[in-house]
Amino acid sequence: MGENKKYLTEENYEKGKKTLLKIAIVVLVIGVIVGVFLIVAGILKINSSSENNNNVTAQDNNMTVSEIDLKITEIDNQISEINQNINSLKTEKNQEFMANGFSEKYYEIDSEIESQNKKVSELNQEKFKLESEKQFADNGLSFDFDENKPEKLASKGYGAMMIMGGVMALIFTAIISGKLFMIYKRREILAFTAQQVIPVAQEGFDEMAPTIGNVAKEISKGIASGKKDVDEK
Repeated sequence: MGENKKYLTEENYEKGKKTLLKIAIVVLVIGVIVGVFLIVAGILKINSSSENNNNVTAQDNNMTVSEIDLKITEIDNQISEINQNINSLKTEKNQEFMANGFSEKYYEIDSEIESQNKKVSELNQEKFKLESEKQFADNGLSFDFDENKPEKLASKGYGAMMIMGGVMALIFTAIISGKLFMIYKRREILAFTAQQVIPVAQEGFDEMAPTIGNVAKEISKGIASGKKDVDEK
């Protein structure tokens, strides 16, 4: 029979230790690379989305600030004219009601008033859009009414998720590689712990040795005395 292969040798220990160190380093390097890459990519994605949303001036929409002001003035004039027309229609509506009650013409006038009110509402929305765009344009930005805005928000969300993923990757990498390094240095850690405890234990033993010796002597005397009594009997 051949010799039994021994596993508990210093040579095998050193080989296993080196292998464990390599694994710990590989895990740490890969984890850091992945984590940093995700964080940087997430930041770039958020910044890119922000630039697409914000770095557009009024001139990029073929409208200067003065043109926006002119458009707002035109809308105000239209709203004023329509309101005057609505007031006239209301007067006519009341006269028709006094003359003929809820006649067909009464309902026609009422329908026209609703139509005019709808136009005023639409113009007010357009005016609000222009005023908001002007306010942003004054700061070198533009107010984004893009229908694809939810997609841009989603892009920012993906960027935030990538950053969170990168942070989590760094945390898990630190935990796993840290445990591997702890195993790699376990002998040194145990030796350090023993070096802390042994002197204290030794000092305690030295302090207790005289007392233990006296106790042992008294026990020996008691045993000898008991034996003597038995022999005399």
